[in-house]
Amino acid sequence: MESKRFHTGDLVGADIGSYSEIYGIIINDDVFHDSVGQGYYVKVRWTDGKLTTSNTLGMVKVRENKMKREEIIGAVVDGVNDLYEERIREANSFCNNNNVGGKMRNFTGNLVQDIAKFVWEKLGELNNLQRCLAMKGEKDKKRLYSKNGYEDKQVDRHCYLDKNIKLLQECKAYLDVCYMGRASNDMRLLRKAFQKRQLPTMVVAIEDCIKKESLNFIMDDGHVDRVFFLADGKRNAKKPIWKPQFYKPLNRKKVEEYVTLLYNVQVQEN
Repeated sequence: MESKRFHTGDLVGADIGSYSEIYGIIINDDVFHDSVGQGYYVKVRWTDGKLTTSNTLGMVKVRENKMKREEIIGAVVDGVNDLYEERIREANSFCNNNNVGGKMRNFTGNLVQDIAKFVWEKLGELNNLQRCLAMKGEKDKKRLYSKNGYEDKQVDRHCYLDKNIKLLQECKAYLDVCYMGRASNDMRLLRKAFQKRQLPTMVVAIEDCIKKESLNFIMDDGHVDRVFFLADGKRNAKKPIWKPQFYKPLNRKKVEEYVTLLYNVQVQEN
């Protein structure tokens, strides 16, 4: 009997009881054969938020399926939350070690870059777009020349569709005034380097660590289009969120706004 292997992040559908066209996203790499008699199960987060393995509902036949806009965005938001929770649990496992500060800064910084990559590329996959890539900026530096010298510039994620640059993202565990000022200047120079004055730009961070007045002052320069803080409240350096007692969940509405903006960039461009 013909079978299909699914992987983490794959979009699936199923008919369950009286419900039809139920959609979900696979959150682990368990094998599931596309026939009801094989006895393999897959863990899925359904669009109603329920986390289940298919055998808990009776052997559900999972299939590949296309989703509506709201369902795509919802599935990607779920994926962001799962990624965040997984990384926070990983951070908890070594947060009590000695000399953990530098390691943790690198860890949390990579987390936000990984979220940006996941969202852009997963949306591209679900929208059936070709060659959708969130490239690391350090691998895509752009050289700008002055009268007497030059400098190579990049931000954290350069987002492409079919080899065309569509979006620039700077990613931070927390955003302060120094990071914001540098991001604004880098976006200005990269728009010049890519020869696209209207190239969409954004900064995405987990925590807010900048005064509103300072943020608005820099935003008024017009080089950063949007700033997203995915968790609530101001950052407290004495209460790092990767420690269990200071844990902060992501704000689902804020994540949804971020995912929706990226969705719109992709769809409007195609």
